[in-house]
Amino acid sequence: MACVAEMMRMKNSRKKAMSIREPVVEMMDPMMVEVMRDKTPFERLAISFHMWNSARVMISGSIRQMHPDWSDGEVNHELARRMSHREVDRGRSA
Repeated sequence: MACVAEMMRMKNSRKKAMSIREPVVEMMDPMMVEVMRDKTPFERLAISFHMWNSARVMISGSIRQMHPDWSDGEVNHELARRMSHREVDRGRSA
C-alpha cells in the first residue's frame, strides 16, 4: 500500500513540476518575416546582437534593483547564470 501511495505522490509532484512553466512558441508576424528576409546576414546579426545586449542591460538592472548590496562581480555572475540558462553553475560543480 505504501508503494502505491509513493507512486501517486511522485506522479503528482512530477505533474506539478511540469506545469510550473509551459513552453511558449511565438510566431513572427508575416510582415516581419518579409522585413527580415530583405536584410543581409550582417544586418540580421546586428539586430540579434542589439536584442541580446538590450536583454543583458534589462536583466542586469533588474538584478541590481533586487540586490543593491551586490558587487559588480556578483551581479555579472548572476547575469551570466541567467543568460546561459544556468550553464555557468553547471560548469562550476564539475
